[in-house]
Amino acid sequence: FWLAGKKQEGASSEASKVEITRLFTSLAGRVRQQDSVALYLIGHGSYDEIGYKFNVPGIDLTATELSSLLDKIPAHVAVVNMTSASGGATSTLQKPKRVVVTATKSGTEKNAVVFTRYFVEALRDPAADFDKNEVITVLEAFRYAEGKTAKFYEELKRLATEHPLLEDTGKGEGVKAPSAENGQGIIAQRFALLHTGSAATMAKDPEKQKLLK
Repeated sequence: FWLAGKKQEGASSEASKVEITRLFTSLAGRVRQQDSVALYLIGHGSYDEIGYKFNVPGIDLTATELSSLLDKIPAHVAVVNMTSASGGATSTLQKPKRVVVTATKSGTEKNAVVFTRYFVEALRDPAADFDKNEVITVLEAFRYAEGKTAKFYEELKRLATEHPLLEDTGKGEGVKAPSAENGQGIIAQRFALLHTGSAATMAKDPEKQKLLK
């Protein structure tokens, strides 16, 4: 599911945080351990000496609060944080078997990001399915978006102000190029975000779901 945050003057100080909490509570009661939940954060993030915050109307949502909400969800979780300063949330959000993708490598990269555009594009472009199995995984979408982001700055001859990273071991820092050598990307490679073609049909068939699992 998608969370789009933004600042609004005069907004109720607790409304957005309460709504987000209710959403997570509802989700935690509906999903099962074998399910997969992908959370996409779009908008603006900020980072100070205390830590990362997802900017929403009213009081912002901290990385610690978001992590606590995610801990209540029994399913497999992938967090795709496509906000500015998102790298500042990695150490707080990471957990064994949880996939964390960030648009920036640290909380100090605070400029608006283009990674968001390309990650969304990956969910629409068949070219993102690198192994051509009609399933786009978190790892494939990340590689697609990371490559496009780097090319964006290269073609414009601009200094890159964002460096997307992926972390799915629950420890250490994220990496630009997940591989067997650095131990990153193994879970992300198995986490399906989108089924296309015949794979989409199979994913909707209860009997074929059992075989796929």
